[in-house]
Amino acid sequence: GEIGRWDGEHRHRGGITKSIYIGMHEVTIGQFQQFVNATAYRTEAENDRTGGFGFELSGSPITGRYDRAFNWRSAGYSQTEQHPVANLTWNDALAFLQWLSREESVRYRLPTEAEWEYACRAGSDTAFQNGLSSEEVTAVGNVADQRLRAAGVEFDKDNGFTFAGTDDGHVFTAPAGSLQPNAIGNQDMTGNVCEWCSAWFHEDYYLNSPATDPQGPESGDFRVVRGGGWQSWARQFRSANRARFGPDFRAGFLGMRVVREEVMTVPAAATAPPQLTSASS
Repeated sequence: GEIGRWDGEHRHRGGITKSIYIGMHEVTIGQFQQFVNATAYRTEAENDRTGGFGFELSGSPITGRYDRAFNWRSAGYSQTEQHPVANLTWNDALAFLQWLSREESVRYRLPTEAEWEYACRAGSDTAFQNGLSSEEVTAVGNVADQRLRAAGVEFDKDNGFTFAGTDDGHVFTAPAGSLQPNAIGNQDMTGNVCEWCSAWFHEDYYLNSPATDPQGPESGDFRVVRGGGWQSWARQFRSANRARFGPDFRAGFLGMRVVREEVMTVPAAATAPPQLTSASS
């Protein structure tokens, strides 16, 4: 009965049996820069003629477009190393995670949908991670608000789109971790940039998904995206909202958050007890 639900959202009970660490906020430009410096990696937006998605700020209204001038380094608006990296494809995210795993000798990956939603909800069962009202979300999320409206930015809008009536303090992306954390300390689960998840998308997967640790379908055409971005409205930044894009899609509102699998420590071999000797009689 939640207002704004899509057909591909099915309320279901599930469990997560393995402990993980999840990034408190999204991967930043500075963190992605370390990867590029170490590997000379070029993103898909840099390698093909489409380029990335960005904005020409001198226009009126300000409009977005795909252009080779735009990529993870720049989307046309001001960003620092602390801002979330965007314009990454799912494949770019995978390359970053493989490098990071090698560097630290532990497994880094994208979150499953179940892990992502657990980390977002932080124990809540309301439409939004901090309550029932979309107007309150700007305390914890950088979304389509009155500041974005006043800036005159034009972008594709769904039918029914409305700007939040409040102001989160940012037009485009905000430095990662700028807004209030949720109940378990995670930031930017709502808004800022949408986040790639590990799973393929299937609309009805959760009608018959495993009761524990659902990994998603084995194949598909689209990868799951969660969380909404700076351009998202209430329907899109609900905790249950599911979006999907092809693995080669990139945009200035799409980034990632990492999961690190818990390292299972092996106890040291027990020291052999001293040999007991019998006393002389």
